[in-house]
Amino acid sequence: MSIPEIKIVIDTSKSLFSGTNNQVKIIFRKYACSGKPGSPDFKIDITEIPLILNKKGNTIKAGSSKTYIFKDERIKDISYVKQFTLEKAFDFYGKVFGGSFFAIPIGLRVSNNWKVKRVRVYYNNTLVLDNNESNSETKAVWLDKRNYWITYPDPNNAGPNDCGVCGCETYQAPPNRFQNVGFAPEGVL
Repeated sequence: MSIPEIKIVIDTSKSLFSGTNNQVKIIFRKYACSGKPGSPDFKIDITEIPLILNKKGNTIKAGSSKTYIFKDERIKDISYVKQFTLEKAFDFYGKVFGGSFFAIPIGLRVSNNWKVKRVRVYYNNTLVLDNNESNSETKAVWLDKRNYWITYPDPNNAGPNDCGVCGCETYQAPPNRFQNVGFAPEGVL
């Protein structure tokens, strides 16, 4: 069995100051559902596969296109690359004080802005995901210290025919055990 090849092509916007030299990683997610929804044996197993695309200090210039190729045995089939999160790291300058209940960070997050225009994911040279098929600058997304990741396809914008990660199998609740008992209540007391 050969190890599949994953190719990720990231286009950066041509806008001023849209490049970055922060670390960039991509996280692929696969959801496996077992059991019937609503039953005690129902569960969703999530497999996450993080890959570092750009190490800290490497520059991704404005208007550039970068291609990253990986061979990874954790990606067993095409279903493992149906959703991704692209995340840009930030640096923290300051100090974290240990409080009595939780840590208190005093400082600031620093991250240069990066405007991602398009992300394409290929599995064995077959295009699986393209978050900007029209290659439009208007669909480019700024990643900065307040918004440092994007997920595609966005689970918050699921369409009316999207049935979630477990598919569209319909589920009927089990019948009520007190249904069809043979008598009916006689009014209100």
